[in-house]
Amino acid sequence: LAPTITSAAIPFAWSHFTGFRVVDEHAGFLGEIDYVDDSTSNVLFNVGSLLIPAVEEFVVEIDHPARTIRVNLPSELLDLNE
Repeated sequence: LAPTITSAAIPFAWSHFTGFRVVDEHAGFLGEIDYVDDSTSNVLFNVGSLLIPAVEEFVVEIDHPARTIRVNLPSELLDLNE
């Protein structure tokens, strides 16, 4: 399992990311984060019907002023959410 983005790396509450746009490097715009499920150790960004693990392995860049998270998701993960 990939390590999660820790609170030491992210000086914000997970709820801060609600409303951020999520853009995949290959699939393009995926939607906005509806809410962040941080009820377990595996934090998930809920983007419409997509569940995206909030892990360093997938997050390429977080642009706070533009409220955008750029990700590089494996195609298998996108296929699971179809």
